Amino acid sequence: MDARARVLIYRKNIDAGGREAASLKIDRLMDRAFFPGRTPRSAEYRAGCRAALEFQIEQRPVPAPYSAGTTAADTFFAGAEEGHAIWRHKQDVDITHTEIAAQQSSGRNDALTSQVNRNAKVST
Repeated sequence: MDARARVLIYRKNIDAGGREAASLKIDRLMDRAFFPGRTPRSAEYRAGCRAALEFQIEQRPVPAPYSAGTTAADTFFAGAEEGHAIWRHKQDVDITHTEIAAQQSSGRNDALTSQVNRNAKVST
């Protein structure tokens, strides 16, 4: 096997590993969103939520699996809205944790750091 073939196989494995990691991330976010004890949601709603997370994480287009104007389509897109909200919230939490780490590494421990720490505890 020549070097070029080895590089192509390596890239294919990296891509597959990246997709697998993204899929695990989506599964983890879905499990946290639809935890036991939460008000049950329909399969269409959950599919919409998953589609939005796949769009945000894997850049997959959000499909339109149901005819416009049907309750199934409305439910799917309501779930997609929640998926986008989950992603926005996750980004806010990640940014907050980055701010905390930066302030702690710089030795800052003022009122802002305390407020950010309180917000992070509430949001997680």
